[in-house]
Amino acid sequence: TQDYAYGGGIAGNASVTVRDCAFIGNTVSGSSSSSAAKTHAYGAGMYVTGALSVNGTTVRGNRISGGIIIDAYGGGLYARGPLSLRDTVLMDNTVSDNGSIERGGALYAFSNNVNLVNLLVVFNAGTLGDGLYLNRCTGGNVINCLVTCNDGEGIRNDLSTGLVVSNSVLWENGNDLAGFATNAVGAITNVWYCDIEDGDNAGVQGCLSLDPQFERGFYLSTSSPCVNVGGATAASLGLSN
Repeated sequence: TQDYAYGGGIAGNASVTVRDCAFIGNTVSGSSSSSAAKTHAYGAGMYVTGALSVNGTTVRGNRISGGIIIDAYGGGLYARGPLSLRDTVLMDNTVSDNGSIERGGALYAFSNNVNLVNLLVVFNAGTLGDGLYLNRCTGGNVINCLVTCNDGEGIRNDLSTGLVVSNSVLWENGNDLAGFATNAVGAITNVWYCDIEDGDNAGVQGCLSLDPQFERGFYLSTSSPCVNVGGATAASLGLSN
């Protein structure tokens, strides 16, 4: 037999809007008994199957861990509808130690429209897509995001189409970009103006692979090679320091 556990912080099957909130330290676990139902465990911080819009929010220290689990998706967030995340921190979320299929330490998205803007995605763990796991997403953008210091993979693209990653820093992940298709010359076609430690697209489509020179945590120093080399200005994107 099988069971489901989801939404340690919030669970919804309709449209959900979250603004200026914090989801911290929530847990989703499986059964502790070997004779009980095995568990599908999703979204320790948030689990939403309708449209989800999140702005100015912190999702930190949420975990899918423990018990008998078949699959574990989205330590921080699990989203299965249109998704908009903006000006949000995804930090120290974990899918681990379950002996299961583990995907999306910070975020697992299965969506027809994903827009991720100005995110800090850091210190997350989840076997596949430790930072972001984007599964069969159709269209959308990852823009002006910092994806760094995640345990294994920064962003995993699993059969998503039309997804563009731009003006972002991907640094100190085990594999910064996993599952992205390349063209005949080895360039990832939909990645533009990014600083990528692995060297993906270095010298191509405005991308580079140089130390971003973080200071005060994860701000860019004034001497960072990432300053003034993006494809758009901060002001045009509605961003500021």
